[in-house]
Amino acid sequence: MKVKIIEMGLLALLLIFSLFATIGVSTVTTAGPKVYIDPALTENLCPGNTFTVTVKVDSDAYNLRAVKLDLVYDTTKFKVNNATVKDDLFGADNYLDLSNLSDDGELNIAIARKGAIYTPESGTLITVEFQVKDGVPDGMYALDLQDVVLKDEDNNNIPGVSVTDGTVVVQCTTPPACSDADFVLHLKAGWNLVSIPKPITPTDAVTLFNLSWPETAYYYDASSGKWINDCNIIVKPCQAYWVYKTKDEDICIYYDRSTLLPPSQQLYIGWNMIGHIDDTAWSIEDFLSVTGLENKCSIVCTVDHQGMPHNSLKLKCYYPTASGLSEFNTVLPGWGYWVFVKENILMPGTAP
Repeated sequence: MKVKIIEMGLLALLLIFSLFATIGVSTVTTAGPKVYIDPALTENLCPGNTFTVTVKVDSDAYNLRAVKLDLVYDTTKFKVNNATVKDDLFGADNYLDLSNLSDDGELNIAIARKGAIYTPESGTLITVEFQVKDGVPDGMYALDLQDVVLKDEDNNNIPGVSVTDGTVVVQCTTPPACSDADFVLHLKAGWNLVSIPKPITPTDAVTLFNLSWPETAYYYDASSGKWINDCNIIVKPCQAYWVYKTKDEDICIYYDRSTLLPPSQQLYIGWNMIGHIDDTAWSIEDFLSVTGLENKCSIVCTVDHQGMPHNSLKLKCYYPTASGLSEFNTVLPGWGYWVFVKENILMPGTAP
């Protein structure tokens, strides 16, 4: 029975890949205006802990007249200790503040520049200090930006605004694993699509991911168009791997600091398996820019969640030319991604 499960899981992966191959390619344009939560990922919190996030705005080349958005959070998990609209965008005493910052699960931020002279703006819109409420269980919780609107000098909506939400991780029931590790890779029971952020001592997939039968790992080699698995995989940054586990497990990752040059990965026309190149979350626009994939790819996909059963593998995708259809906008450390590139390109990583 276990053999059958693994075979069905692999068949499902191959089916997903074969379906990808039929997707058409389109031209990529990079969204300029941005609204995002910084940091995008806040980790290792316990009940009673406080943490601070900011909402930042960049109107790119557009003259900015006004900003309106809602920051939505779960009042059963967090309370707002302090929320302050900042002067970064328009300057002190140079804007109307119509915000409602009541601690009711939705901070309504709305500011508009005074006067009749408008310029492109970039800066912090609001700083919020949250506190984790007593009794909150371990888990991942969202800070969502909703109803985001930027207005130009003619009071028209600025088009193509990319929005990056925030994620908060409460982890307090048990001490964090691998306290001396550079990075912890969280594998879940089921299929995972994962990567390592930076170079490590050369290690095969069976050893690194602590695989024992019927657990397994697969990598699609775009240079040959073939799958390789288990001991034949030497785990490297810039690559992504399908990893099947029978139970949850944290993998301690230790960087090889003797490696001075940043890693790189040759990508080939078509589908490639790539990994995030840092141990912090990035917006996907920043990731595509730093890796040189901006204007070179037409679609990026990842798993809906880690630890999927073999019979319900589900992916979510980012479409650079159709942001309204995109299903994610943040590249997470330790996650893997499928990318369709339109030309051969060398993708750089980052050194420890």
